[in-house]
Amino acid sequence: MSTDTIGVAIIGTGIKGITLALGLMSRGIPVRVYERARDFHEIGAGIGFTLNAEWAMKVVDPRIHAAFKRVAMPNASDWFQWVDGFNEPGTDPRETEEQLLFKIYLGERGFEDCHRAQFLGELARLLPENVVTSHKALDTVEPAADKSLGQLLRFQDGTTATNRP
Repeated sequence: MSTDTIGVAIIGTGIKGITLALGLMSRGIPVRVYERARDFHEIGAGIGFTLNAEWAMKVVDPRIHAAFKRVAMPNASDWFQWVDGFNEPGTDPRETEEQLLFKIYLGERGFEDCHRAQFLGELARLLPENVVTSHKALDTVEPAADKSLGQLLRFQDGTTATNRP
């Protein structure tokens, strides 16, 4: 059984996990990211970000925003619109006008969106090679026997890690 020592453990290499890792590392906090899969992947098609979300990217780590801009495309509308897609009177939804519930004006520029997998790929390229450990499915988290080591992460393959150097 091997044991790694890290500052902050992040479980999962999705958009949130990688964004958190980049933000912490940009502030000098050591991280280790554990992923149960063998590589980075994202499920889903698209994701859109408002100007506030883009501002938050810049605050967390400007490289995150730059990664988004490399794959971003402008949205076709300046409005977010919510429609009632559950109460259509017809049998074919393409022939039925959905009732508009409400809409919010996003400004002249609106928002930009991108394909999730492309954005994840751009984020993954920003991580140093030694930060991510693949094939690590978390089993349990418990206090380490030595309290100075913080929490003990146990993985399904029998290995462990602590979250304090």
